[in-house]
Amino acid sequence: MDTPTRVLYIPETPDPLGDVALSRRSAGVDLVREPTPERALARLADEHIDVVVAGYALGETDGLDLLRAVRARHDDCPFVLVTEAGDESVAAAAVDAGATGYVRPSDEAEPVRAVFDRIRDALPTDLAPVRADGRGHAESGVEVALSEALASSSVGVVVVSNDGEVRWANDAVADFFGTDRGRLVGSDERTVIRDQLTPAVEQPDEFRDRVRVARDADDTERFECHVLPGDDRPERWLQYRSHPITTGGLAGGRVEQYHDVTDRERMRGELTRRLDALGELWEVCASDRPFREKVKRLLDVARGYLDTGTAALNTIQEGFYEPIVLVGDGSTELDETTTLEEVYCRETLTSDDLVVIEDAPNEGWAEDPAYTELNSACYIGGQISVDDEAFGTVCFTDGEPKDAGFSAFDRTYVRLLARWLSYELEEKRAREEYARENERLDQFASVVSHDLRSPLSVAVGYLEIAREDGNPEAFDHVEHALEQLDDIIDDALATARLGGQVREPEELSLGAVARSAWATTDVADTTLDVTDDVTIEGDETRLERLFENLFRNASEHGNADEIRVGLLDSGFYVADDGTGIPESNRAQVFRGGFSTERDGTGFGLALVREIAEAHGYDVTVTESDDGGARFEFRPRGIDID
Repeated sequence: MDTPTRVLYIPETPDPLGDVALSRRSAGVDLVREPTPERALARLADEHIDVVVAGYALGETDGLDLLRAVRARHDDCPFVLVTEAGDESVAAAAVDAGATGYVRPSDEAEPVRAVFDRIRDALPTDLAPVRADGRGHAESGVEVALSEALASSSVGVVVVSNDGEVRWANDAVADFFGTDRGRLVGSDERTVIRDQLTPAVEQPDEFRDRVRVARDADDTERFECHVLPGDDRPERWLQYRSHPITTGGLAGGRVEQYHDVTDRERMRGELTRRLDALGELWEVCASDRPFREKVKRLLDVARGYLDTGTAALNTIQEGFYEPIVLVGDGSTELDETTTLEEVYCRETLTSDDLVVIEDAPNEGWAEDPAYTELNSACYIGGQISVDDEAFGTVCFTDGEPKDAGFSAFDRTYVRLLARWLSYELEEKRAREEYARENERLDQFASVVSHDLRSPLSVAVGYLEIAREDGNPEAFDHVEHALEQLDDIIDDALATARLGGQVREPEELSLGAVARSAWATTDVADTTLDVTDDVTIEGDETRLERLFENLFRNASEHGNADEIRVGLLDSGFYVADDGTGIPESNRAQVFRGGFSTERDGTGFGLALVREIAEAHGYDVTVTESDDGGARFEFRPRGIDID
């Protein structure tokens, strides 16, 4: 009876072949199992073994270490690696170390049969000659392993003999360089490198030199190369690895591998791009440039990183949209005339997070004015909040859909920018408020040092006259001066008290507040016309005082017959048909203590300005359509210059 082939099996845990492998004795195989590499090597030293079959993950060591240990003792013993671990690089490393065969059970319909097919292929019909000269096993093993395990590998593999002939190559390496496998196998490697490989790479001379160095090295060499796109190949980044063959018929040759690392290199490039964008963001933020210049540069940097045509920092007050800083290439129609209804920013204002639109017509925005009128095919925007109130948005848009989408990092980048802008604008508003408070203190000091001193000096002077000659008219002058002094003190205190920031505003009807103020103001021969109405937020008492002062100013100083309260595109106005305010005085009328009347305190319009600013409005004076005075109140933005 024929002697069965003795197979020493060192399986992984769990065994990828299962207990069915033990039933192979009837097929002419005597399979013996050992649980550890140490016990397997001991059995191999004491007994005759025809073939070693081992897993890759073997506890503290691996199948490749076991293979090398087997080769060190028994160069002629066939060795088949069976594993689910690793990838094609494990197969290539196994071949480098002298493995006879390689099986991945999950790739086989019948994994046990596949293993024994490898065993059969590794053993010639007559075992005696094979045992006498193990070279036959090595050569047939390379052929089996490379043909079956690596032919369809995604790793490009080239086997080069000691004399420089390309003995084997798979389709992957040919595809990488846009050539044909038949042009590689059987050719001199130097010719292959010159004619087939270097024309495809970015730095051909460096590639050729590094392959030559690797060819002459005694150990494993590796480097990376960039394959340029061509008609017969896509762009790729490849990692080259070269391993010396130390046993078998190809000893002295090398196995060269080309691993596709394109995804890794693209990610590395993307990470570099992200770091550069963050670095430039930080550099601009930390610079001492004027704020507007900072914002413009930041938007330009972010627009370049996000690859969008237009970027804008917008303010949106009382439903009105206004780009503060706008940079772009004209791919969208966004400009200073754009209204809130035409932009996606209206959605951003009511969103707790970013609004992201990557392909407007295919995401339900095909009929939206932002797409139909402004050509905004993609958009990403975040809300800008100042003191916990919506100030506006920062947004990026383009005329083409964002095919690659906005990545998680893109979104984080926009959030970071929105938060920085919110912080900076809050700081600017705080500094402006601080400056206004200082101005009010200076104004109050001026009142104490000048405006109060003037009537006080008059009173003291007339009091001295009265003491000298007892003239009753002197006492009248003293009384008048003291009354004026009292008025100044009242107005100065009102300005200080009513000009502070409104902490808890309530919703009010502008028209109702104006009519209520009219009812308490003595303007007998003047009429009021409230042409429009709108809901505003504010302190009712202070706003009534604002209107009272304006009505009184129009009637008493302007001799107006009619006063109108109406709406602006953003804000409101109070206009009259009186004598108006000369242009030369318009810059001074809001300054405390300025008056064109001898008995005026000069605080009426100063208080108007203080109350307006406390409610977030800037007030200006111009000429009305009827030649009188027109006071315009517009939401106060933040001066970003």
